Order: sequence, then structure tokens, then C-alpha cells
Amino acid sequence: AFPFQQHCDVLFENFVMPPRSECGEISRLVVRKTYRRRPGDNLAGVSRDLIESNVGIEPIQQSAVRERRSRNPQILLGLYREMYRYSVHNGIRYWYAAMERSLARALSSFNFVFTPIGLQTDYYGPVIPYIADLRELEARVSKASPELYAWIRGELGV
Repeated sequence: AFPFQQHCDVLFENFVMPPRSECGEISRLVVRKTYRRRPGDNLAGVSRDLIESNVGIEPIQQSAVRERRSRNPQILLGLYREMYRYSVHNGIRYWYAAMERSLARALSSFNFVFTPIGLQTDYYGPVIPYIADLRELEARVSKASPELYAWIRGELGV
């Protein structure tokens, strides 16, 4: 069983789990507090104004990487980039993630859309279990932001 299943034991009745061999869990990511937080950021390093704005994000550019207070949450995107690359390399197509609603909302602003598969529960804090199909994520991100998609895939040499 995946770790989220020990904490999120009530899933929606119509949810069918994909083949275990194609799944991975990316829940409860941790970044050292002093490294991730800027004034106004949440625990994932996402700025409060980004979460509340529902505005799309500009493609990542070198100038944005150098600026300390960019609207692009570099740590969060970097983590997801590495998880994506690992997943593709290892045949993982589906991600389970038990996360806060605010993180799911922030990720959706990058077209990283996670679908809820259960009700909110306590898993080291209040979270909702989600699933993402990486093929759907690729299609969404590549269409909405080709530059971000290329960066995530490593095609920009960043």
C-alpha cells in the first residue's frame, strides 16, 4: 500500500486505482523552512498573492531565476521537475498526492491539475488525496506553456 492509503483510507466509491506498477506517491514534500520561505509564502514556497490571484504564470526565464522575489515558485517547480523526470525514466504514469487544497490550487495555475479521489483527512495536517495522470499533465502544460514544458523535460538545458 502507498503511504497515503494509511491516512486517507476513505476514497470516493467510483475511484478505480490504476495499476500499482505505474504509480508513485509524491505526498508530504519537505523543504527546509529557512530555505523555502519568503515573507508571504506558504509552506510549499508559493506566494500568497499567487494562490489568491488565479493568474497564470509567465514562462521561467533566466532573469526570473536571479530575482529573489519572482512570482514563479522555483523550489516547487524544481521539485516537480525532478519528480517528473524520475517518473518518466521509471515508467510511472500516475502520481498520488495527499496535499493541502491551497497547494493543489497553486499547482493548477501551472496546469499541473490533480483530481481529488477522497475527502479531506489528517495526514500530518489537513490534506485531500489526489491523483494526476502524467500524460494528461504533459498535454495540458505543453499546450498552455510550451516553454515551461520544455524546461520541465530538460529541453532548454537549464
